[in-house]
Amino acid sequence: MNRRLLVFGASPKRRTNWRFAISLLAIVGGMILWNYLNESGLIPHNKLTNVVSMRWATGEYKDCDTFNTKGEDDQPFLVCDRISGATEKVVKVRFYGQTFKEGKPETMVNYWKCRKNEKSDPAMTCERRKAGNE
Repeated sequence: MNRRLLVFGASPKRRTNWRFAISLLAIVGGMILWNYLNESGLIPHNKLTNVVSMRWATGEYKDCDTFNTKGEDDQPFLVCDRISGATEKVVKVRFYGQTFKEGKPETMVNYWKCRKNEKSDPAMTCERRKAGNE
């Protein structure tokens, strides 16, 4: 009998099954971890975004909101100032959090704390804030 098989206590076929099971477990665990980190806002998403705002100084923070936007290709509509005279621009925004939540209504509002970046790409960075009803 092969001495190596005695040490591991399993036939080559059983070891292959164990390797497959461990690989599958690692893949599923990785997917669960990715979804958790994504939901927690730890994975950034860069998107071209319609931003409605008044003049905004570099480094300044503003509270902004978006509706639950459908699809990855849709440009979120980020509103930071709800007063007349606010202008709309399309800029690249780095979102820490999902701009679209599957199974939630399109009328659901996502709240963000956004900062205008200094001469960098993306132009703005937004972190998701929890609303009182989430």
